[in-house]
Order: sequence, then structure tokens, then C-alpha cells
Amino acid sequence: LHADLNPFQRPINSTAASPVVCCVDVTGSMGKWPKVIWDKLPMFYGQILMKNYLPQPAFSFCAVGDAYGDSTPLQVSPFAQGTDIDNYLSKIYLEGGGIG
Repeated sequence: LHADLNPFQRPINSTAASPVVCCVDVTGSMGKWPKVIWDKLPMFYGQILMKNYLPQPAFSFCAVGDAYGDSTPLQVSPFAQGTDIDNYLSKIYLEGGGIG
């Protein structure tokens, strides 16, 4: 678990006009979909900006694993914009070790 993604004992808040939280199941039950989703999230952010779907969007990313079978069952990034999004996405570990 990267220290930047540890959701415990730190507030997770945003001053952005449009905070968005994106949570993905990374237990392994979704096969390769979490990786596909993670790879597309920077483009998703770019499209929201280009099309003006939301004013000042900021994203927090959450990877939810299995509480008993994964070594990192919960990872949550701070809200981010621009290139900081790529930085936080690169720190998330898509474990896939759920126990069913």
C-alpha cells in the first residue's frame, strides 16, 4: 500500500466545483476489466474537460479489494486534477487476490 493511498487517519476532501469518486473492484472477480478501466481513466478525465461536462472536475480513485484475501484491500487517492491524476493512478496496486 503506497502511503499516498492509505485512507486511514487522513481526511479526503476536495475544494473543486465537481468532485468525482471512481471506485473499482480489484478482487480479481472482474478479470482484466480493472486494468482496462484504469488505463482509460486519464482519457476519461480529458474528455470531461474537452466537452465541458463538469466545471473544475477533480477525481479521487478507490481500489476495493477483499478484506480477508488481499494485502491492500482499500486504496484511496486524494482528489486530483491534471497530471496529478496519472501520478496517483500509477501508485494503485491492482492486486486481484480476493478469496471469493
